[in-house]
Amino acid sequence: GDVQPNPKGDDRVAGSAARWYIYRITHFGTPKEIALIHSEFDKITDAMKPTETKAKPNRPFINKYFGPVLAQSMKEVMEVNDVKKAPATVINAAMMFPGMARIKDEGDKGAGAYLRGLVKDSGTSDVVRLFALKALKDAMPIVVQEGQFKLDPTDAAQNSARKRDKLNVTTLTDYIERNVNVAGMSVEEAEAIRYLRREAIIALAHAGAPAVLAKRIDNKEHFDGPVAPTLIKVLIPGAISPPPSMQEKIEAAIGLCHMKHPNMEDYDPSAAVFVVGRTIAEFVDDYNKDWGNIAAVGAARKLPMLAYRTEAKRLKEALIELEKNAKGTKANDLNASAKRLLDAMLAAKADTPFPRVDPPQELRVQVGNFKNAASGKIFKTLKVPAIPLN
Repeated sequence: GDVQPNPKGDDRVAGSAARWYIYRITHFGTPKEIALIHSEFDKITDAMKPTETKAKPNRPFINKYFGPVLAQSMKEVMEVNDVKKAPATVINAAMMFPGMARIKDEGDKGAGAYLRGLVKDSGTSDVVRLFALKALKDAMPIVVQEGQFKLDPTDAAQNSARKRDKLNVTTLTDYIERNVNVAGMSVEEAEAIRYLRREAIIALAHAGAPAVLAKRIDNKEHFDGPVAPTLIKVLIPGAISPPPSMQEKIEAAIGLCHMKHPNMEDYDPSAAVFVVGRTIAEFVDDYNKDWGNIAAVGAARKLPMLAYRTEAKRLKEALIELEKNAKGTKANDLNASAKRLLDAMLAAKADTPFPRVDPPQELRVQVGNFKNAASGKIFKTLKVPAIPLN
């Protein structure tokens, strides 16, 4: 895969290589042997992933030959092994999905297309779908079209990469935004829906930009693969069903904070600042509701509902990025106010592992003012529906 493809024989080379890496997983061995198979596959797929600035010269080989045979080989393994009868084989095979996503092939029958199909197919086992959703995180970030090379909507190579990114983003946004009626489901079944959706949110949050492409070029509107609107909807009450868990909201908020858009001047991060601020206030409220249980002494103490200190640290670090990425908004004010609350949560001592934190009333008032400065028009001049910021 390190040279340009040769029609004479490269299909057989690609087929042999793909089958070698995939079929071996069915010969169930010791954990050490399985770990070696995974390690070798990760190593070869790491070598095939595109660089940040341009595609490597083996892209035609990957797109035309290796990706499709890789997908076909995995499909064959999954078809002959049932998750209920051979769970170890199926799970060990599914653990190779991230490597398949990492090569970022662009073919309609390639590894990426196979993973997207698993997410969409209603017949896919949720166990397998979970690994496919996790893998799509490795297909990120989306290509940043400017700053790395000159944006040219007529360039075939750029358009091919954009098409791949758009398909990945659309697969995730459709999965996140689909409404699921949980009436009649048990609590555990409803939580399973949220658990899988959280993995989709995590994958989408790694996109790293508000959209695959959102720009006016020569008076023509180009808009593909919107990311920010879906992450914002996760943080708006009633926008998706069932209502997101706090873990889902945290992942969406962190994704919005890390979103870079230096050459996407149409993106307005004001709405993101508003919904992120409101989510942090909700997070502190949840901590305070749980505080009586987790701060109790002796047998009365209960496990926390969330890993509060870990999530507080992640949010604190994400707000620093939001301040960098959302200049011209109220992100600096949000960072200052939220930092005081998050720092208080992190000020644990041996005798008080869960310190008391003041209610976020000041932050909530401040966030209410942010709403006045925010617009549901996420992309300012593009013909994109506004999102009601209720």
